[in-house]
Formats: sequence, structure tokens, C-alpha cells
Amino acid sequence: MFFCTLLIALYSFIAINNSFNSFDTSDPQEIVIDEVVGQMLPLLAIPIYETLYIAPKEYYCIAAFILFRLFDIWKPFPINYVDKNTEGSLGIMLDDILAGIYSIIILIIIFFFIGA
Repeated sequence: MFFCTLLIALYSFIAINNSFNSFDTSDPQEIVIDEVVGQMLPLLAIPIYETLYIAPKEYYCIAAFILFRLFDIWKPFPINYVDKNTEGSLGIMLDDILAGIYSIIILIIIFFFIGA
């Protein structure tokens, strides 16, 4: 799954770079592959969550989705800085990648304390 996520992320950089000039905004709503890559990151950590707290995988998936959307909308630092100051395909992708990483960190903390 990690290799698949990496391939999709690399392809996304290329695809966004090739289509970026046809849009008028810096982060077009029509481009959603960045959201897919960002959401895939917390799902990659499901084996880590399972070692900390045994629950059905659906709980991990739902929690990962909710936290990713929360961080993607809220954009805490440094996500908001990257979103405003990084342009092009890197800027479009990086804010969602950071939201995914934040989700992983929070989920590990949550499941560690629930499972302790």
C-alpha cells in the first residue's frame, strides 16, 4: 500500500503540474487527487493503530477520515503557511500531505491512550 501511495503521489505531482495552467486559482477545486493522497496516508498507519488498540478497522478508517478532513479544513500551522506560501503542484499536494501526517500523529496518540 505504501508503494501504491507513493506512485499515486508522484503521478499527482506530474499531472497537477501539466494541468495547473488551465485553471485560474492557485488551488483549483477540480483537482482532488491531492485529497486522495492525503487521505491515504493515515490509512497506511492502520497496522500501527492495531498494535496500540484492538478495534475493528472501520473505527480506524472513520477516525482517519474525520481527522484528515478536520486538519484539511482547519489548516493549523504549518499547513496554513504551506497553503498560502507554496505555489504550483507542490503547494497543492503538500498541505494535504501535512494534514495526513497530522492525522497519523493524533490517531497514534488517541489509540495509545485508549489502549493503555
